[in-house]
Amino acid sequence: MEPAELSGIKEHIDRLIHQTEEEIQYERAARTALQKSDENRNISRLMAMDLLLLNVLLFFVLENYMIDWITASFLLYAVNPFIMLIPSTRSIGLQRRKGIREYLATLRQIELYRNKWTLGRILWNAFFINSQPLAIGFSLIYCVNIVFTLANGLGPIADLVIFQSVAIIIFYLGIWYLKPYSADFLDSLLDIRTDIYLRIHVRMQPLWKVILSIGTLATLVIVVIIAAMLLPGFTLNAVLDAKAAIKGLGIVPVLVVLISQILLVRFSQGAHSRRMIIALKDRKSEVLNNFVDVPLRVYRSKLEKGQLDAVDSFAREFSDIRDAYISSKVYKTASQDLFGFFPVYLMVPDPDVILNPAIVRILHEHVDLKRQAPA
Repeated sequence: MEPAELSGIKEHIDRLIHQTEEEIQYERAARTALQKSDENRNISRLMAMDLLLLNVLLFFVLENYMIDWITASFLLYAVNPFIMLIPSTRSIGLQRRKGIREYLATLRQIELYRNKWTLGRILWNAFFINSQPLAIGFSLIYCVNIVFTLANGLGPIADLVIFQSVAIIIFYLGIWYLKPYSADFLDSLLDIRTDIYLRIHVRMQPLWKVILSIGTLATLVIVVIIAAMLLPGFTLNAVLDAKAAIKGLGIVPVLVVLISQILLVRFSQGAHSRRMIIALKDRKSEVLNNFVDVPLRVYRSKLEKGQLDAVDSFAREFSDIRDAYISSKVYKTASQDLFGFFPVYLMVPDPDVILNPAIVRILHEHVDLKRQAPA
C-alpha cells in the first residue's frame, strides 16, 4: 500500500473519531442540562400539589364530583393528543431546516414503498417511546375511575366504564413494562417464525396448541388495543346520555376537573419523560463509545504501529461501525411546554436523517439483514 493511501485512511479514521466524540460530548452535555433544575420546574410541582388539593376540596363540595371525574377522564383521553399541538414557549430539536414541499419531494427519492418497513419501525419506536411517560398518570386517573364507579354506581353503564378503564390501564402499563420500542421486543417479533418452527418441529408440540396459544394472546392484545384506543368516545357518550346532572351548566365542574386532570397527567408525563430521555441519551453515548469510537481508535492504533492487516479488517467491519453511528442519529430530543410550565420531553425522528435517501437505504439494508438472520 502506498504511503499516501495509508495516510488518507488514517485521516479518514481521525475525522470519524472526531465526529463521534463531538456527538458523545453533545449528548452528555444535553443529559447534564436535563438533569439541572429550573425555576419553572419547581413552580410546576407546586401547581400540581395545588391541583390535588383542589380535587380533594371539590370531592366534598360537589354533589356529583365522582360523575364529573369519570366524564372528565374520557374527555381527557380524547383531547390529550391535541395538547401537544399547543405552541411551546421554548423548544429544543423542533427547528425546521427545510420547507414542507422539500420534505414531500424527498419522499419520492427514498422510495417509500420499498422502505416502508424501515420507516414504519422508526415511527413505531417513536410512538411507543413517547407513550411510555403517560403510563403512570393515565393509570392513576383510571384507577380512580374504577373506585368511583364502584362507589357511586352508574347503573347499566358501570361495567362499560370499568371495562374501558381497565383496558386503558393495561394498555399503558403494557407499554411501560414491555417497552415495545426496545431492541429485545422488536427482535422477538422478527424471530416469531423461528419460535413457532421450534415449538412445532423441535419440541414436537401439536400444531393446534401452538396456534391456540398464539391466537389467544393475539386476541387479548387486539381487544385491549381496540378498547383503549377506539372505544373511549363511545363510553363518554354513554356516560353523557345516562347522567342528566352533567347537562347544561353541569358541564362547568366537568371542565374544571378536566383541566386539573390534564395538568396532573402533564406533570407526571414531564417527570417520567425527563428520566426516560436521560436514560436514552446514556444509552446513545454508550453505543457511540463502544461500537463506534473504541473500534475506530483500535484500528487507528494498529495503523500507527504499522499493522497493515488492520486495513482489511477495517474495510470488513466499517459497515457495522457506520450502521451503529447512523442508527444513533435517527432520533433527536424535543421538548414542549404549556405557557412556560409543565415541560414534556420527546424523542422524535429527525426528518433530515430519515428522509435522506442514502441513510434510509443503509437502514433498510440493516433491517433486512436482521430479518434474514433467524432463517
